[in-house]
Amino acid sequence: YKRQTIDHSSLSNFRRSLTLEMCVNLMTYVTVLFLRSGRLEKSGVFALDSTDVSVQIESYPLSRIEVSENEFINFYGELDCDCGARRKKRDKSERFVGYRVHTLCAIDPDTKHAFPFISLAVAANHHDSQVLSPIIDIAQAIGLEIKVLLGDDAYADIDKKKDLLENSDIMLVTPEKEKNKKTVDGTDPSTGEVRLSTECPLPMKWDGYDQELHGHVFVCGDENNECIFQHRCEKEKYIPLDSGAFGPIPKCVELGQAPLDLRKVAERPFNLMKHMDGMEPCRMRRKSSVTAQVTFSHIAGIMKVMAGQRSQKTKQAEKRPIQKELQYA
Repeated sequence: YKRQTIDHSSLSNFRRSLTLEMCVNLMTYVTVLFLRSGRLEKSGVFALDSTDVSVQIESYPLSRIEVSENEFINFYGELDCDCGARRKKRDKSERFVGYRVHTLCAIDPDTKHAFPFISLAVAANHHDSQVLSPIIDIAQAIGLEIKVLLGDDAYADIDKKKDLLENSDIMLVTPEKEKNKKTVDGTDPSTGEVRLSTECPLPMKWDGYDQELHGHVFVCGDENNECIFQHRCEKEKYIPLDSGAFGPIPKCVELGQAPLDLRKVAERPFNLMKHMDGMEPCRMRRKSSVTAQVTFSHIAGIMKVMAGQRSQKTKQAEKRPIQKELQYA
């Protein structure tokens, strides 16, 4: 309000002084304001994704220590960052030096908008699955009610899915992995339909997940008692939880593919963070500064949503009459 321009050094010192607890408190405060604004209904659908943030330093390590055969510890100009892998892109290398930013977003299934709530910046050599538990713990500590959590292949660990489903009542939904498909008798690998046997004329219905059996329970789908095998049908089948067609939401369940279609929506906050808020190229040094800058980027985006800037319809250009060439006889 004093209309004073703050120099870059003061901004850098302020950003570096913010701890992770301070950033979480800021996002918690803005999240409460956002939920009270009514811009998001209580859908319970969240998505967790990550993006690479490369830093402008010398990519070759300053020093290297061999800890075992073919395993090294590299030291770069910035001690917080490290070398990691990323998806193969046309204009970028498969390896980069920097950080990975992991963000938990709430998704509105109706508008297909993603709203970032929690972000953690870690060294690039950390696998995505290592950040899953800390982000879930923070989300539950601040009171976010997560029912369905969407993720990519990196979060498809079957043990983590079981733990979240049984202890936190969270369904971690990831794309189906071809190599993890299990052949189950009486199931169709293409549609995921379950039958008691190959002779069964009707597919069975999913009856939910049994925490004691650690798997899915399917019951007979013959509601009119017209099946010829009624006299010798067990009418119930158990299939263990896996990373294929029988994840937390089986493939045969109606609208089971709908949550996976929303997963790509979680990438939009990363695009805004990089191309609109100046995170690519990254000019920050130290992990605390990167975390603070990402937090400010998410806060600015949520503030725009509450102000109604993101819900405005795009203006269409006026249609001008088409000039046709005159044909002379």
